[in-house]
Amino acid sequence: MKTENAENLFVRLHWPGRAEPTQHAVSELRANPDLAAEGRGPLAPHGFDVFASVRLGARFAQRVNFIVDLEMIVPEFYRTVGSELSAWKKTAPKIRDGKSTDDVSREGMAQEAEDMSGE
Repeated sequence: MKTENAENLFVRLHWPGRAEPTQHAVSELRANPDLAAEGRGPLAPHGFDVFASVRLGARFAQRVNFIVDLEMIVPEFYRTVGSELSAWKKTAPKIRDGKSTDDVSREGMAQEAEDMSGE
């Protein structure tokens, strides 16, 4: 999400098995991305929800005000968040500085790929 104003935006992460979902403010995750996996060990989330949480107070109980607020909040959420979402694509690996022609040979690239995969 490229939006700068993320004060009401949250991410709920869904974990495999019986693990309870976790929820964090987008601003907290921007400051500390490792917070998302804290206490989860080797688990990786299998899904997530991005949502806005807006306090309406007493306006929530008034049907007319609720509809007016809803008609304002939903398009704003789509404009700042929904329209920016896209399928994740892994970026191409970068060649590190200081590489020689031997490093980009077939054997050198195979060795680096093997090192990156952890085998």
